[in-house]
Amino acid sequence: MAQIRKNIGVVTACANNYPERETISGIIAQLQQQGLNTVIFSNIYNFGENGMELLSEHKIYELIRSGDISGLILLTESFADVRLKKMISDMIWETDLPVIAIGAKLPEFPQERCVYLNTDDAGDMELLTAHLIDEHGFTKIDLLTGQPGSEVAQLRTEGYLRALKSRNIAPDQGRIHCGDFWIDSGSQLAERYISGELPLPEAIVCASCHMAFGLLSSFVKAGIKVPEQVTVVTYEYSDERILYSPLLTSLRRPRRELGREAAKRICMMIKGEELPEFTSPMGELICGRSCTCPCDDEHYISDLTYTQRQRENIFFTLFNTMEQRFVDCRNIEEFTHIISEYQWMIRDAETIYLCLLRDWYDLSAGSADRVVCHCLSPWVGRAPFEAEKLDISALLGDTDKPCAYYFVPIFLRTHIMGHAVLRYSKPVGYDSFLHHWLKTVAVALEYLRMKNDLRYLLMCQDLSETRDTLTGLYSEKGLRYIYGTISEVSGGGCIMAVLRVCLFEEGSVDSTRRMAAAVSAAEAVKSLCTSPNIAGKVSEDTFVCLLQNVTEELAEDALTAILLQSSDYLKAFGASSFVCCAEKCSGRSFSQVLASCQEKNQTAAGELKKRRSAYRYKQLSAVRKRIYLSPASTFEPEDLASLADCEPDAFRHSYKK
Repeated sequence: MAQIRKNIGVVTACANNYPERETISGIIAQLQQQGLNTVIFSNIYNFGENGMELLSEHKIYELIRSGDISGLILLTESFADVRLKKMISDMIWETDLPVIAIGAKLPEFPQERCVYLNTDDAGDMELLTAHLIDEHGFTKIDLLTGQPGSEVAQLRTEGYLRALKSRNIAPDQGRIHCGDFWIDSGSQLAERYISGELPLPEAIVCASCHMAFGLLSSFVKAGIKVPEQVTVVTYEYSDERILYSPLLTSLRRPRRELGREAAKRICMMIKGEELPEFTSPMGELICGRSCTCPCDDEHYISDLTYTQRQRENIFFTLFNTMEQRFVDCRNIEEFTHIISEYQWMIRDAETIYLCLLRDWYDLSAGSADRVVCHCLSPWVGRAPFEAEKLDISALLGDTDKPCAYYFVPIFLRTHIMGHAVLRYSKPVGYDSFLHHWLKTVAVALEYLRMKNDLRYLLMCQDLSETRDTLTGLYSEKGLRYIYGTISEVSGGGCIMAVLRVCLFEEGSVDSTRRMAAAVSAAEAVKSLCTSPNIAGKVSEDTFVCLLQNVTEELAEDALTAILLQSSDYLKAFGASSFVCCAEKCSGRSFSQVLASCQEKNQTAAGELKKRRSAYRYKQLSAVRKRIYLSPASTFEPEDLASLADCEPDAFRHSYKK
């Protein structure tokens, strides 16, 4: 059996983005060395401002409250949505867990609850600017930084100014331009150079890679050559640089080292050890072709290999038949079987679980507290099982080595269905193709839900005026029509027996099984009501029999006995899930007799509910159900007492009662 080990939670947004991948990789590697699991909670879209339709993906962060987490590492800069930052902040306040925050100190996150770690933005920016001065001899260097008032922009501007001042170059405020860290900022600044509004400097330092991408794209279109006419370098290395020309010279932030340091410190905090003073690790300059230094081919080949792999993934992701396979899917078992055949789309994941909320198919229900977990990796050989939603340890005990587990939401618009769990034994994670996989799964689940609802509606809809389409019995309208004739023939001596079924579910019963049980009950009623007797169905769970030449007691006993022989019904609902009442019609109207019987059935159902809460009822009911389902078998009292987990004498007394 796998040993029980501590789990460290990582709270991030879009865990597949390059900065997050690098940081998480360092965290996983360090925690694995220390024998701990890494549990990553991440959303998918992470839009800065979104409507209500994407708020359901934020529910994945409710798992932070799991009692199986020993400490949290928060990646502050990954989140774009202010509401989400506030929600996570509130959750952190609710816990008493130690928290390490990696990244900038943002006002939404509680600094008094977090120990912050970050790279030295100012020092790294000074290093990047100094490279232009010391290696290239430039003195006319422009800076494209972030928004005024932003702490990150301020620090990176400070590093730029320090490099100039320490080399006796007078800073010129006219060379400092503000942007928003995104591509548009770079494009807008480039247009000012291209139009002649600003003189082209010797070099431009960008405070983020995306702003540099905007500069390069506009320069290429305008015919401005980099680095021949102007050198462009950037703070923030990204694997996306392979998509732009020329290849950017970048300052790579030491994210993996920062992740390792955070993992070390969270372990010390859990043990109650005093934390040593933190010194930010220094970044690394990676030369591309946007300056005249020799290109770092090792990183170039690494980026190129990753991009080529992504291109292959695009082909196999777009050109497969998973979506078409879902069209013929009829139930959740077939659904999970199809998904398991296409789990190769999630590269490097060793085990995948699909954890669906118990009420995932009910749009009107709130989020359930329990999930049904389906293992999509056949080689694990684990049957579906149910667990508390916050009991994440139920998914972490199938290996003897520390691993990384990614928890990501499965949802469609405002409807949360559950989450997927991906296990990796190496310090890696998923790529952006998981987004496509998750969307396909969510849409297919919705299609399955709608298809089953439609099938149920079509089967239950009363398409004729006098017949129930699902069972073939008379509808209430048909019963009312024929009631008068029967009353006249019998001289008022007709018996109305009303049977109400499906009162209590034995476990989780979906609409398909409920419908099958109702059909089974209908068949039992139909077998009793041969000519001249009449059977009908007046609601989803209520049957009416119009019987002749019997007493009320005999009618009730006959209906009870015949329903107890219906194995399909018993399997779904058990023996104590129906009530039956019979009365003489005695010249009364159909409505009067039906109302009287239904009132008695309502009282009987209440008494039955009380009995179900009695001591040992559940065990004894299971014994009775087993006897009914095995009519050809014989049972010794001692064996039955053992099944009920009680002494034989006590069993005889309790079972009879």
